[in-house]
Amino acid sequence: MLRRFVRNNVIKLHEALKVRGYRRRTAVYVKKAGLKKDNFNKAALKGFMELWSPLTNRPDINSFMMYTHLNGSEDPRFLPMDLYYCTIEPILNNKRFIKGYSDKNALDLFHQDVKAPFVLLRSIDGIIYDHAYRRIQDNRLREYFFDQAIGSRHIEYVFVKPSSDTMQGLSTLKLKVDDGRLYDEKKGVLDLHELRKLYPENFIIQEYIHQHECTARFHNDSLNTIRVLTYRSVRDDTIVPLQILQKVGKGGSIIDKGFRIGMSPDGNYNKYCTEGGKKHTDVNGLNLSSISGFPYIRDLIRCAENVAKKHIHSRILGLDLAVNRHGEVLLIEVNNIYVGIEAPQLNNGPLFREYTEEVIQYCKDKNRSFSFYFDV
Repeated sequence: MLRRFVRNNVIKLHEALKVRGYRRRTAVYVKKAGLKKDNFNKAALKGFMELWSPLTNRPDINSFMMYTHLNGSEDPRFLPMDLYYCTIEPILNNKRFIKGYSDKNALDLFHQDVKAPFVLLRSIDGIIYDHAYRRIQDNRLREYFFDQAIGSRHIEYVFVKPSSDTMQGLSTLKLKVDDGRLYDEKKGVLDLHELRKLYPENFIIQEYIHQHECTARFHNDSLNTIRVLTYRSVRDDTIVPLQILQKVGKGGSIIDKGFRIGMSPDGNYNKYCTEGGKKHTDVNGLNLSSISGFPYIRDLIRCAENVAKKHIHSRILGLDLAVNRHGEVLLIEVNNIYVGIEAPQLNNGPLFREYTEEVIQYCKDKNRSFSFYFDV
């Protein structure tokens, strides 16, 4: 009884702090933008409040004003951030299973029928394996990596990243392979043992991806992935590609943390993008009104649907996909927790679109899942 009491109160405090944090973000934006409730359509505001009232006593009106201001639509289906992250996602996605299903070291096991970057080396709980999950002894590590894994594929660059919790790619390294050494522009020469210190337990070394021109045109220094948000319907389990978003880097960064461009289901790009809560009509000097569409949209959607079918404990996913220079769609990452909804809604409109009502009806009668873990 005492254990349950403590657990429930810890959860309530944790959720209250999260809700407050998300609402503070939208309130800050509304204040900086000088937005006033009186300037918005009263019928739209009323519709927003009524639509989301089954899930919360006080829907965040600042979320509606923020999305409406940037997107231009007064659709009441815009989903408040606090409601999504604290209520809807923990119901649609069972948090008890998220870590294993999103681990990059597990993707080759779950998705053997989906193309992905070739894995040269993987560390799982501090033990080193090759691409086929065969264990490599420490005294053979250097020989295997440079003579067999690297040498057989004539690789010039590699990506090193944690296999989970990548923090939007901020902990990713792009290393040059040069005469049996790995070289980083900032850290200098790194050997494999130093990498194991930087990434103590779980990391992955992948072959560098030479991306297709259709995504390289936005910013060639970063791998510009396409985020596809999929939804497995609570009504009939149909996999629905909800939102498609082109991610673009900037300023010479190797990660695509910069601009976000909305994309239609037929592969055409929006005429504007967002970055840092602001709208732009060009990306790194490239005018969006004059660019051609994404040419591999059918392959992209097919790949996303195939991946989503395997994630039986998660109904909403954020899949990061890329296209290599041969036009092949590759699975880069699976996100099943804190799946970002701000950029998709700012660029494409309400997250769940015509599925909003079924999600509300499903979630109002369900309990949220919780999973607390601590790294000490």
